[in-house]
Amino acid sequence: MDAVLEKVDVVAEREQPEDNPRAVVTLDAEILKQKRGVDLATTLEDVPGVVIARGTAAASKPVVRGQPERRLLLIEGGVRHENQKWGVDHAPEIDPAGAGTIRVIKGPAGVIHGPDAVGGVILVEPAPMPFQPGLHGGVDLAVGTNATALYAGGRVEGMHKKVPGLSFRAEGNYLRSGPQTTPNYLLGNTPSQQWNLRAAVQYRTPKIRVKLRYRHYDLVAGVFYGVVHSTPEDFVAQLERQQPRDVEFWESDWNWGRPYQLVRHDQITAELAAGLDAAGELEVRYSFQNNHREEYDHARSYIEGAQYNFLLRTHTLDLNWNQPTFRLGLATGSGRVGLAGLFQEHVYDGLRLLPNHRSFGVGIFALERLTFGRGIVEFGARYDHLTRAAFFGRNPYESHIARGTLDPADCIEGEGRTRCPSSYNGGALAVGGVLHAVPGILDLKLDLSSASRFPNTDELFMNGSSPTFPVYALGSPNLEVETAWGISPTLSFARKWLHIEVSTHLTRINDYIYFAPELNELGAPHVDVTIRGAFPRYSFRAIEALFYGVDGHLEIGADSLFGLIFSGAAVRGRDVATWDHLVGVPPDRLRVAGRMKAKKVGALEDVLLEVNMVVVGTVKRRLKLNADLAPSPAAYTLVGGAVGAKLPLKRGELSLHIEAHNVLDTAYRETLSLLRYYADEPGRDIRIRLGFDF
Repeated sequence: MDAVLEKVDVVAEREQPEDNPRAVVTLDAEILKQKRGVDLATTLEDVPGVVIARGTAAASKPVVRGQPERRLLLIEGGVRHENQKWGVDHAPEIDPAGAGTIRVIKGPAGVIHGPDAVGGVILVEPAPMPFQPGLHGGVDLAVGTNATALYAGGRVEGMHKKVPGLSFRAEGNYLRSGPQTTPNYLLGNTPSQQWNLRAAVQYRTPKIRVKLRYRHYDLVAGVFYGVVHSTPEDFVAQLERQQPRDVEFWESDWNWGRPYQLVRHDQITAELAAGLDAAGELEVRYSFQNNHREEYDHARSYIEGAQYNFLLRTHTLDLNWNQPTFRLGLATGSGRVGLAGLFQEHVYDGLRLLPNHRSFGVGIFALERLTFGRGIVEFGARYDHLTRAAFFGRNPYESHIARGTLDPADCIEGEGRTRCPSSYNGGALAVGGVLHAVPGILDLKLDLSSASRFPNTDELFMNGSSPTFPVYALGSPNLEVETAWGISPTLSFARKWLHIEVSTHLTRINDYIYFAPELNELGAPHVDVTIRGAFPRYSFRAIEALFYGVDGHLEIGADSLFGLIFSGAAVRGRDVATWDHLVGVPPDRLRVAGRMKAKKVGALEDVLLEVNMVVVGTVKRRLKLNADLAPSPAAYTLVGGAVGAKLPLKRGELSLHIEAHNVLDTAYRETLSLLRYYADEPGRDIRIRLGFDF
């Protein structure tokens, strides 16, 4: 029986090659365990080149090299995550606690991963399923002092010795938090509640692997009271206030009120991997996702339902052939060919905002790699096609006709609705390599990649606002496919006493869909007044954009008792035609950490003591005075720290990790946070995590 279990690894989870031409940062299981109880974006905030874009509630999004979630492809367990990306408070419905590793691929990466990977890819990969008989699991508890967040999670997995090859996993968690607080006041109506459930079963033999997974994400979160104003004058006055109006009336109540959001995401995935002996390996993956979002706005007391109801159903099918290795002169060759299909339906019910739509997509790619004694060369190509039809009711359709944003000749009128079809084509190329200039010490990487992104339905047809999108947005139906062309060289140096990795990048994006505030001829915000209140107007428009910058880290004493770490990033985004800086590009960022790591201190193992400082600049001098709704926030510095250790037990391991954020309780506003127009960011937060693994 043991011999059979050893052979099962023939079709183990496919590992990514160690030699990757792209700039990649991997968060392993140990780092992820220390981050339990926070969302995906917060989990990634210490990765060089990654920053957080906050909304106005308990939600945040990752930004990679200046590119927001729209231009990032999130992949969970090999499946493209499909959700309502357009809202600033629409956090990815992915629980990082379910990951074994998370990898951040920076820069265009469209060949393997497909459309949307303009700024990069975030790969959330579950831990490999058990492959030996036994029962394992763990329990995690955490508390955060800001908002008094309480978290509890657990997992159990194993394999019965009488059924070798058949394994299972079940895990879940629950998070509840009260209203967030800044150093000087409370942020009214920001409590939240989240729970997640995941289950998987897998059967493996020496030549085949079959796996079935299910996951559920459930979030309810209040929307900050301070984002709604009655008149344009109230909104403009708020931009000049030091704190929100009526802050003295907000209470520290764990119950949320209107407005709030309720989000549920379900995903079912079936996978088959079959070894074909000398013909390589075949992988087939089907997944169904059901994303249901409800937003509850202020309403009369007798109204109980949601004012905005979004349902997004997505079917995906992926077929990959992993070629067997072959000899080609002095090189060893390998490759991958794939076919991807998508069918998606969006059903919306509520106040005027978005049309229903139906999409069909298909993509095909090939990636080849040649491995030499001193490095690798990689090249590939991809083609994608998308057909989409948007469906309009009478009033929204006539509104677009009146604005001149739809041509009746491009639509087909029917009974009760009008169908407006469209189709898009995109592609991607990749050429890159790794040179082991000094094997084991100095590596040089070069990545030349491209990616395409089809315009989203909201960018084309949005007309209005919602509680989690407190701006009045106007779409542009004439938008074309975004195409990014990027170059990124990376230098890596590794010695026992010094680790360095630095990447520079330059990306031009043709037909970049720029989402920014509209200002009037006097440079003041254009504010639209609706029955819900007064909101600043934003619009989508196509420009030629250029992004460039540098990110990386330097660690002194990586394998010593004491160490010093520097990490940071700088990125610029410009309109090629005018050379003006773009709104929404993050300021320069530097993180410095002094760390003590001891493998063993008495009965304790992996003892950690860290003091860190994050210095964030300002974009105030880059932007024109009338480019944004308000002057950019000032630079700021935050001080934090961490302490942790493990205690081995006879039948398991106990771990403790404590992190302190913004210890000095500094008041500041973040450039990429929509909250910055209304209030300060949350203040001091101490996060305590206790875990037990068996």
